[in-house]
Amino acid sequence: MRRATTWTAGAWLCAAVWLLPAAAARAQDAAPDAPAKVREGVARFAQGDFDGAGKAFAEADAALPNEPRIAFDRGCAHAAKGETDPALELFRTAARAHDPELALRATFNLGALAAAKARAALGEHPEEAPAEKRTAALDAIANAVGHYRDCLRLGGEAEGADGALVADARHNLELLRLWTKHMSALWAERDRQKRREELDLLAFLEMLRARQVELRGATRAAAPAADSPKRREAVGVIEKAERELAEEIDPLKQKVEQALTGAAGAAGGGGGGPAGPGPDAEKLEQAKQLLLGWADEAGKAMLAAAERLAAQSPGAADAPQTLAIERLDRLFLAVVPFPQLVQRGVETQQGAVDRTAPAAAAKDPALPVELADIREDQDRLVRWSEALPFKAKEGQKLAESMPDPPPAPAPSPAPGPGPAPAGSDPETMKKQKEALQAACAKALEVAPQLRADSLAAAEFLKAKQAAAALPKEESALALWKAIADLLPKQEDGKDGKEGKEAQQEKEQPPGSEKQPEKPPEGGQQPPKPPRDASKEQAEALLRKAQERERQHQEQEKQLQAAILQAQPVEKDW
Repeated sequence: MRRATTWTAGAWLCAAVWLLPAAAARAQDAAPDAPAKVREGVARFAQGDFDGAGKAFAEADAALPNEPRIAFDRGCAHAAKGETDPALELFRTAARAHDPELALRATFNLGALAAAKARAALGEHPEEAPAEKRTAALDAIANAVGHYRDCLRLGGEAEGADGALVADARHNLELLRLWTKHMSALWAERDRQKRREELDLLAFLEMLRARQVELRGATRAAAPAADSPKRREAVGVIEKAERELAEEIDPLKQKVEQALTGAAGAAGGGGGGPAGPGPDAEKLEQAKQLLLGWADEAGKAMLAAAERLAAQSPGAADAPQTLAIERLDRLFLAVVPFPQLVQRGVETQQGAVDRTAPAAAAKDPALPVELADIREDQDRLVRWSEALPFKAKEGQKLAESMPDPPPAPAPSPAPGPGPAPAGSDPETMKKQKEALQAACAKALEVAPQLRADSLAAAEFLKAKQAAAALPKEESALALWKAIADLLPKQEDGKDGKEGKEAQQEKEQPPGSEKQPEKPPEGGQQPPKPPRDASKEQAEALLRKAQERERQHQEQEKQLQAAILQAQPVEKDW
């Protein structure tokens, strides 16, 4: 017997989602108390007394155990009170019933609870949900979709099945599909915008290149497959992703403009304003046009690849995708500073070694199909090794432009043999300058051998001789590491926000002006009040921060101006 009592769940996603209590009465002689308790439970449920309904249904279950209809009614009571876990378990029991109509109702309610779980995971503003909550919600929605699809199957199997319920299941499936499509697109756009805002030029370039390499790999995998609906669908997905990647070129150009604006400000005398007339300003403008031109070429190549993918010709899309990667590589090499180039050299060469080693040990030289990808990375490392001397010389200029550290302030008298402060700023500045100079000198020393090893490894990989390439790769890796080991290190592993917070703590006075300062033991007074000493320290730190900013701007200016000098030599890129 069907009841009119309803409990709504997931209306935010699915219209007409109902949890329907069912009559659980069986033969009066089987358990005389069970039908009465079910009737009582249904009446209380209709009145909104879900606690009372649940108690009555539980008593009916005790009188008539293992009855799936009573399990269904108990599940409705738990669900109405927001007790999802016991409701799910009871509905699963009812869904296993031999009665197709009862199984249909229980399965529908399982879908409703899964949809409600997705809503709870996302909260009031699903568009702002973080990645982990999105994943939980999409898993719950996939679960709901599965249950609603089971409803369609059960509706076809159950003679005289509730047609309205089956129609509701079909309607909910469509709503879930449209909602998921809409929210996925919204989340993707928000994530893209977040990346644009948070990543600096170098990180943004690396992200774009990595994504283009990934899309080219997918294109190459689809190219040899026979034409089929599945292949056409896969190629369509790649095309869409390629067009989305091309949309990132304008943000890339904006980041290039921003980087060169800072360099122009340094060339014009600081202040971040436009550079005045002169050779530096002209070089910066030429550098800007060069970099923006490469970005445009990468974007046009991406769109060309998308057009060929739209024509279902993935094999023809490989060439423009490779061109886009090459232009992004040029941009990267143009803007990457010496320390970051060395660090990326270590990481990339280590990755090549790790992938070549299994290939070198394989008996069948044709077995490692990724040799072409390793060779491409090695070719990139060849270009980096060729640019390394220039980058090292720029690093030397930067080190020479770093001011000599100011003398350390005289320590204030303090009682006892307390520990001295670790690493004063002047000492740190001196160590960083010396370390940068040493790393640059090492790079200039080993650059010829590094290039020779990288080039030999690339040639061996081209000939599919992994065993011969591996020693050359390992030798090149050792040289990259030898340079990296000399680079300036952050003391105590602190940098970024943590380091800034530590400096701010040092700048804070020990107390407010109204609080009297306690003099040191022994009656001695420091030469200046602690408040003045903190002020001097703050001013020194401010001068240091300003000097570092000027150095950064000068480095950007030198790097961009030098692009023009290297441009005529095509092999340098």
